[in-house]
Amino acid sequence: MRPSERGRVVVTQQPDGWWRWRYEPASPDGDVLVSNEAHPERGEAVESARKAYPSLYPNVESPQVPKHRLRTLVRRAATGALVVGVVVAAAKSGNRRAGAGG
Repeated sequence: MRPSERGRVVVTQQPDGWWRWRYEPASPDGDVLVSNEAHPERGEAVESARKAYPSLYPNVESPQVPKHRLRTLVRRAATGALVVGVVVAAAKSGNRRAGAGG
């Protein structure tokens, strides 16, 4: 059987941070099989997938940050940069006043 006819095994990180593997059949009519165990580490999930499907090399998908979390991270970074800018400007302004009165 050619690799393209066997399907593939994919390891992904779940939204809760745990890792799972799933078997995706080559045929669209087949059932996707998801591992019954979640693993705290990616390597553990890869090893589990190799044991379950020794003839298939697991593909590891990069974890993706959900869009709402990405927006939150961007907002926090922008707010933090703004706060730092205000603090630095206030500190410079305070130093100028202290030097002018001397």
